[in-house]
Amino acid sequence: MKKSEVSSAVSTTFSLPAAAEEVGLSRPTVDAWIKSGMIEPTGQHNGRPAFSLADLEDLRRIKRERDEAREMLSLKITKPSTGR
Repeated sequence: MKKSEVSSAVSTTFSLPAAAEEVGLSRPTVDAWIKSGMIEPTGQHNGRPAFSLADLEDLRRIKRERDEAREMLSLKITKPSTGR
């Protein structure tokens, strides 16, 4: 178990930095998503957010949707115009 993971008898939870690293996001991005209400950590440990495995799946889903939206925007912007 990593130093930043918090273990309980029922499940494994991850601190904010560990969750961000696990999903491939920066800590400030995950923190901003918490503040905006896009994700709500399952619990807290020592007054800090604690993420369950289900929360990590939610983070992955949100990241995937964000990346797909960025890809669509980049295709729209770089798509050459036709007909003129």
